[in-house]
Amino acid sequence: MNIPMVDIKKQFLEVKDEVYREWGNVFEKMQLMLGENVRAFEEEFSSYCGCKYGIGVNSGTDALVLSIHALIPEGSTGVITPSFTFFATPESIVLTNNIPIFVDIEPETLTIDPEKLSSFLSTLERNREGHPVYKGITIKAIIPVHLFGNPARMDRIIEISRKYNLKIIEDSAQSHGAEYKGKKTGGLGDASAFSFYMSKNLSAIGDAGMITTNNEELAENMRRLRIHGQTEKYRHEDIGYNSRLDEIQAVVLRAKLKRLEKWNKRRNDIARIYLDELKELPIELPHILHNSKQVWHMFWVKCRERDKLLEYLRKNGIGAAVHYPLPCHLQKPMKDYPVVTTMEITEETSQNILCIPIHQHMEDKEVFYVIEKLRKFYK
Repeated sequence: MNIPMVDIKKQFLEVKDEVYREWGNVFEKMQLMLGENVRAFEEEFSSYCGCKYGIGVNSGTDALVLSIHALIPEGSTGVITPSFTFFATPESIVLTNNIPIFVDIEPETLTIDPEKLSSFLSTLERNREGHPVYKGITIKAIIPVHLFGNPARMDRIIEISRKYNLKIIEDSAQSHGAEYKGKKTGGLGDASAFSFYMSKNLSAIGDAGMITTNNEELAENMRRLRIHGQTEKYRHEDIGYNSRLDEIQAVVLRAKLKRLEKWNKRRNDIARIYLDELKELPIELPHILHNSKQVWHMFWVKCRERDKLLEYLRKNGIGAAVHYPLPCHLQKPMKDYPVVTTMEITEETSQNILCIPIHQHMEDKEVFYVIEKLRKFYK
């Protein structure tokens, strides 16, 4: 049996007929960039997230870059982020001429630890605007990452951000449909960056992204930024980017969005089977917070024999993977940026974490095959 981490082909086959029909309409009109499907998807997805505005862009990384640029246009400021995340999170901070400041994660959620964050900020002096200042770096924003489909503890993060006058940019690249205390991710900060890369719960057939916000002025700013800062053809107000969502991807995303709740429910059902069937094994399993709704972009386990288990599962046709083997603060381009808390949980997690297959098209027999092999490994 061969069980991939994600089955892109099965996902597309479910929407193929609708997509092919709508693609025909697109090619008939030949309006391929920022057309009616892009506008419709921006409205549909932002409404799904409980937001007023959606701005379609080229990728999740671009969604982060444009959000940071729009919220901190002056640059050269500190932006707090966890280190245990995909490299694009701190990379987008550097690309906008800002400074990533790394904070540890908490073991229950693998998201940024708000108590370590609060302890760090409490030691700092503040400038006239109320922003904390660390070794000459004015801190103006925080990027909480809703990792693996699990929301960060946003009530505490919002409380901290208000106290210290920090903007919040949610990294929602892996949390399409996740909720924290009844509110979907994407509408909990000043702006939120989504990725629709092919492996995501809601995915394009290439790359695509979206920014959601409830701030009209910010939304208009980011719409300009995605087209070279353009206000009208050949009239430019800002230095911007070339980051547009095309009609081809928008058609696919509209079709898949209709099925996202069903697909997330299936992921949740699989996760509950894993949690119930694997609880007796000598591995650490994810925690489910009572006040959040996870969407299980990844299902992780932690164990000290991670590398041996990874090799064993792959030999048995199970597409397990390590996310992430080296935290961002230890990556070569990031080594000179500030680390302001201990990184005990981040580094231990990177050494021991392993992700096993979970996706909406997994059959029960495949789920139980993974369970069987895990039990056999520990027998």
